[in-house]
Amino acid sequence: MAKVKPELIGNRLEGEYLPAGVSQSGMKPHACKILDSELQEGEFGERYVLLFEPAIGQANLVSLNHTSLKRIVGKFGDETDDWPGKRIVIKKESVRGIRGAKVDAITVTPA
Repeated sequence: MAKVKPELIGNRLEGEYLPAGVSQSGMKPHACKILDSELQEGEFGERYVLLFEPAIGQANLVSLNHTSLKRIVGKFGDETDDWPGKRIVIKKESVRGIRGAKVDAITVTPA
């Protein structure tokens, strides 16, 4: 998967995350550009976080789920230092959840 650089695990990216409830709203696909990425430790383990522009409202950070990370690595490669400047689309998508039921989630795909 993406190359993990343990010295970069932390919380150096500053901004606001997309709120969890945004996937329940009428969110339209949002084309944007990656500014930076970081591996962060969170409530559910380590996740890659992208800093992007233009922001969605006040939010300019998105946490990548496993599917989104696979898509990004598949298109842009596993070297996270190469991701800034790449174009992505953030959107609401119906995905199969852990228990097999369909759920609405925020996904990130290469543009």
